[in-house]
Amino acid sequence: MSHLAYGRGLSLLSNGLFASTTLTVAVVTLPSLKRCKDPIPVFTRTLERGGKLAVSSMLVSSICHFYIYYKTRNRQALWCGLLSFISVPYSIVFLLPINKQILALDRKSAVAPPDAVANSQFIDLIAQWGSLHWFRVVASNVAFIMNVFSSV
Repeated sequence: MSHLAYGRGLSLLSNGLFASTTLTVAVVTLPSLKRCKDPIPVFTRTLERGGKLAVSSMLVSSICHFYIYYKTRNRQALWCGLLSFISVPYSIVFLLPINKQILALDRKSAVAPPDAVANSQFIDLIAQWGSLHWFRVVASNVAFIMNVFSSV
């Protein structure tokens, strides 16, 4: 098997992981939080554990796509790499500030049970986070679909 085949296989795997993770968070996790009695720690655990998977799969897929582009000059690989990578700076600029606010609420709720104000703040923050997260859902799934139908 050639190095390009390994790169393609790894890009498909990591693209698929990130695309499915973003979609699952958007359509399963976020709506489920509304029905949860104590949603703050549930979401922070999702951030802590899911974030590691998301970042690693974003970076691996981007590196693979850029490597394939470097070797073949296939523009589809370049676009897949850009669509995979764009979620990294996007997450840092738009989602990280909200994540920090949610983590601060989690630290407060560890000391004392969250009151109605904290729960209201959390619901507002999750609504903002969820709206912004859809960019990553679309970008990652477009990259995955393009990757599946790529000719490399």
